Amino acid sequence: MRNALLLALLLGSSLMLCADRVITPQPVAAWLFNGNTADAIDSLYATARDITYAADRHGAPAAAAQFNGRGQWVQAPSLEAMIGDNPDGWSLVLWFKTDKPERSMTLFSDSGVRQMDFGYGMNLDITGGKVRFSLRGERYNDIADYNLHSSPIQAGQWHCVIAVANRAGGMASLYLDGQLSEQLNFYRAFDYIDDDPCQIGQRVWSGGQSMAFDGLIDDMRVFPEALDTSAVKFYSEIRP
Repeated sequence: MRNALLLALLLGSSLMLCADRVITPQPVAAWLFNGNTADAIDSLYATARDITYAADRHGAPAAAAQFNGRGQWVQAPSLEAMIGDNPDGWSLVLWFKTDKPERSMTLFSDSGVRQMDFGYGMNLDITGGKVRFSLRGERYNDIADYNLHSSPIQAGQWHCVIAVANRAGGMASLYLDGQLSEQLNFYRAFDYIDDDPCQIGQRVWSGGQSMAFDGLIDDMRVFPEALDTSAVKFYSEIRP
């Protein structure tokens, strides 16, 4: 009887693990910033531009990327290289902390100078003390903008932000600390995927301006699908 119970427990654990692998979406890229910009999933390496490292949200030393607001940034592969040029959906997850939420700063951008030149781009930034998730691209042969805003962020505190673009369902969503901040509908054939390199901690505009981030960024992940609410909960609570 005892052996039968042990076997049942082992089988139950194995099934739960298998279920996690099936129902929990896996990222195509994960930059944990554990003293470097290596991709923990595959070989989508990012290049550090003068950043340093500091303690992460769990207190581990040199395990979060530190930006000083003066042009430090990380260059990552293009969104197109990570998720393709016509995905049904995709998602971004990252943790950040700043003492200056009143400043306009970039967390993640795939637009680069092309946002001004050609009108395409996706940005995750801080403006007016909130996180803004913006999509800019082509709709009906014209340029369209979609902007979502989070609830206010707190200075000096770690926050988890999750941006979800569900093109198959025509819905964009922004979550802060696991809670839905805003959702909006957008045109399903909306074309916003850019093939320029992505930037973490800075966005360069055509005029040479930069929205440099001042603070810490930790544990950034890119998913080739739209995360559902259970996955949002899982990744907003996960420890690396």
